[in-house]
Amino acid sequence: MKYLPLLFFALLLANCRPSENSCVAGTGGHVNIVAYANHNGSGLLNYALHPDTAFIKFNTLASPGTDPSKYDTFFVGETGEDHIHCENLKCGSYYIYRIAFDSASNTRYTGGLGISFTETAGEIDTAITVY
Repeated sequence: MKYLPLLFFALLLANCRPSENSCVAGTGGHVNIVAYANHNGSGLLNYALHPDTAFIKFNTLASPGTDPSKYDTFFVGETGEDHIHCENLKCGSYYIYRIAFDSASNTRYTGGLGISFTETAGEIDTAITVY
């Protein structure tokens, strides 16, 4: 009877295994997503007065909507580039809500995409259709 707590503890340790899914989305990793905005088959350049933004929701492939406060982080594009660098992410599932501004038509376009990956380092290019 005095060994019962020890037996219980040994069984508990034996059942502790690493999670089957060790990819938990978030910051602090070594993956960079390069998010392009695609409108009518063309890319849109980042405009200085209206910087493009990518809002990121962790651990989901579904859109949480268009309210930026429902996202976990965001990244802003650099002027003149046709993409946004979403840097230092871990493997996992993400929803990216992309906002792009077309200076020629003076129009703001939005779109989103769910993305999941298991890579723990490197760069992933993705095109997000914006309307």
